[in-house]
Amino acid sequence: MNLLKNLAALAIRKQVTGALRAHCPEPLRDALETLLADDQAVTAIRNHIASKLKDPAAITADSLLRLELPDTARRLLSDNGELLRYLVDTARSRLGA
Repeated sequence: MNLLKNLAALAIRKQVTGALRAHCPEPLRDALETLLADDQAVTAIRNHIASKLKDPAAITADSLLRLELPDTARRLLSDNGELLRYLVDTARSRLGA
């Protein structure tokens, strides 16, 4: 069962990262790639979004900043409000909010 869970998580990650990359504004691309290279940060953000499937409005900049993120990812999001807003807006729109 663990193998199936891991495969599902990998598929979701590829879908999420693909959507983020496909629509990312050029000025945010480098910061986004830095964030996506951090597996721990991506997993925390993905799990947070998955936990809000029924309430996408609960995905906010504050909720993302409250996650247990590696220091580098936390600083990146704290220092780059546009990237943070892009993540929130993309997550909400993908969930139909």
